[in-house]
Formats: sequence, structure tokens, C-alpha cells
Amino acid sequence: MKSRILNLFLEPLSYLSQMAPLKLSLILDQKLFIFKT
Repeated sequence: MKSRILNLFLEPLSYLSQMAPLKLSLILDQKLFIFKT
């Protein structure tokens, strides 16, 4: 039972950790683009 709860908690975390670098790079690209123009 405990491991199931842990999985429910860890799965979104792993998903977020995969998405975060993408979002960060997008934000950085936008900032650099604004900075260049």
C-alpha cells in the first residue's frame, strides 16, 4: 500500500523533472531573444 502511494507521488515528480528543463530552456530562449532584439 505504501509503495503505491509513493508511486503516485513520484510519478508526477519525474514528469515535472522531465518537463522543467524544457520550460526553462524555452524561457531562456525567450529572454535571450528579447535581449538580442
